[in-house]
Amino acid sequence: MSGFKHKCPMCNFYMGSFKPYGFDLPVMYEKQVVGGGRRENARCFICGCLDRERLIYMFLKHQTSLLSDNIKVLHFAPETVLSRKLKSIFSHYITADLNAKNVDMTIDMTDIPFPDEHFDLIIANHVLEHIPDDKKALNELKRVLKSMSGLAILQVPISLNSEQTYEDFSIDTDEGRLHAFGQEDHVRLYGNDYGDRLKQAGFDVQVFDWKSSRTLYPKKKNKFGFIAQEKIYIVKNTRN
Repeated sequence: MSGFKHKCPMCNFYMGSFKPYGFDLPVMYEKQVVGGGRRENARCFICGCLDRERLIYMFLKHQTSLLSDNIKVLHFAPETVLSRKLKSIFSHYITADLNAKNVDMTIDMTDIPFPDEHFDLIIANHVLEHIPDDKKALNELKRVLKSMSGLAILQVPISLNSEQTYEDFSIDTDEGRLHAFGQEDHVRLYGNDYGDRLKQAGFDVQVFDWKSSRTLYPKKKNKFGFIAQEKIYIVKNTRN
């Protein structure tokens, strides 16, 4: 833990490494899943934030102007540390989940109870792989996201060696889903077609590689403990 190689941007502590996190499952290695499985340098020893929380926060802070704007934000399945940070920044910030109790609203992503073009920013970090009808969920996200200026960050675990997303709804046991998708409550494993699926929902899609940023990748060192091959999927609602 001790040292100065890494810094957590959530609590601003320096450390020699982050803490391991995640399940060591064969499917994660076989499918080369980015964003899932065991990571050796993932959780902050001090505040407990995960690699994917740090990545989204640093992206918002350094690659957008959103943290200084008075905007409406909807955050699905909010991560504890990231949510605490965003709640301290935004005055119009709503957390949502279908099952969790510690959120502002109980919301089914396939039926979002807000009017069209309501939110400036939507965050759904590792949510869509839990939803059987992800096409309906994407349509709802597009509906409530503001046109032109609205932005959504939609992260999922992705299999790098799978061209197509794998789903099989005949797999209906916890053990079967764990073996096939890497988690008992996942219903699919997204492949390299994930960006195309977002485009088919009517979004304009940008894929951001954090290694292209000198701020997020200072001196080409993974200072903040991000997942090496993870990219951020940013979508905009620019179509009527």
